[in-house]
Amino acid sequence: MKGQHTPPLLRARRLALLSALAAAALTAAVLTATTSARSAAAPPTNTAVPAVAGTAQVGATLTASPGTWTGDAPITFAYAWERCNASGANCSAISGATTSTYLLASADAGSTVHVVVKASNVAGIGNASSAVTAIVSSSSAPINSALPTLSGTTTQGQTLAVSTGTWSGPTPITFTYKWQRCDVAGSNCADASAVITTTAITLAAADVGKTIRGIVIATNSGGATTVTSDASAVVATISNGPTNTALPSISGTAIQGQTLILNAGAWTGPTPITFTYQWRRCDSVGNNCADASAVITTTAITLAAADVGKTMRGIAIAKNANGSTTVTSAPTAIVAAPSSLPGAITLADGRISVPVTSVSLPERLVISRVQFQPSRLTTRSPFTLMVWVTDTKGNAVRDALVLATMIPYGWAYQPAETATAADGTVTFTVRPTTNMPVRRSALLAFVRARNAGEDILAGVSTRRLIQVRIG
Repeated sequence: MKGQHTPPLLRARRLALLSALAAAALTAAVLTATTSARSAAAPPTNTAVPAVAGTAQVGATLTASPGTWTGDAPITFAYAWERCNASGANCSAISGATTSTYLLASADAGSTVHVVVKASNVAGIGNASSAVTAIVSSSSAPINSALPTLSGTTTQGQTLAVSTGTWSGPTPITFTYKWQRCDVAGSNCADASAVITTTAITLAAADVGKTIRGIVIATNSGGATTVTSDASAVVATISNGPTNTALPSISGTAIQGQTLILNAGAWTGPTPITFTYQWRRCDSVGNNCADASAVITTTAITLAAADVGKTMRGIAIAKNANGSTTVTSAPTAIVAAPSSLPGAITLADGRISVPVTSVSLPERLVISRVQFQPSRLTTRSPFTLMVWVTDTKGNAVRDALVLATMIPYGWAYQPAETATAADGTVTFTVRPTTNMPVRRSALLAFVRARNAGEDILAGVSTRRLIQVRIG
């Protein structure tokens, strides 16, 4: 009745009914949209059948490609391999063979094999089968799964090597090799070697302008399989003659009147290789060089007055049938003039030796080197002490008196003062006493060199304290 209020319970029931009707309408709309979307999606459709690659032979691996499909992405693929009779009929699934590869087993011999590919997306599933393989052979000859490859430099005179590649099959598998010479495209090949047991070939003049292929023959109890590598790059000729791998070097003393010797260095390339030589006179740092000799066949040169104050470089010229290559050594030290000191002589090793009487202040004597033999004392047996005496210019000093006093006193007998030889050396034989320990100690030597004609405490004399370990 007009003007009367609706009871609260009735009002609540009406609201609940309205909510339920709204939810039902929304659900129907969603279901209708989903059904429409699904009906609009395209399931997978095969447009190019799957394919199988590989050798139809027991022990070989077959690989499936899924073929070509249309339909909404993403599309996923599953594989199922089937064994069929020799005519490709009466196929049945192979247990466990559900990946894109399949290793042919002995049970497959005499049969054919194909793969069934299942393609799936949100709209559905599609299936397609490959063609069957050839009849699977039971042969157990080696099976190649990776071709041999070549390594090396494709230049005349260099070596190419071929790898065996990758193989499966009953072992042992043995390998032999053969080489072929082909045109620049790797075709029209002819044998470049017989069947050999080594993996390498040295490229010859006949290979220049050609490509090379290596052939590998794998053999086991089941038979032999032959495969060929890809073609090499075109073989190049050697245009620059021998190749230098270590520069020439010079031996001898850089003093006027002395002889320098040139070592040719190290070389590679087709043999025989012949050498000629030349010497050049350079500035103090080895630059601005001028010829000091003609091209000669000997390795030696005697330093002349014109070489003093200069450095010398030696040139080695290597030649073979392909050409010649010229390389130059590092420079020598600056060539020195012979010593002008009174009594100076040149030793066999090129050093200058002067008498002690030619050494005067401000020049001094120098005990430049000492050597004990043995270098460590372990017994009371006699040992030697060798002393080198030079002047401050590095010349060997002869006739200098050298004294070696052993410390502590009483551990060794005192050797007599002795003059240096022409090379500036003197050698003492030292005899230990029974007082010298033979473990964990040291014997000192106070060494003095002097000119006999001068005050023992002054002049050009020099001193040095040294030691040798004991024990």
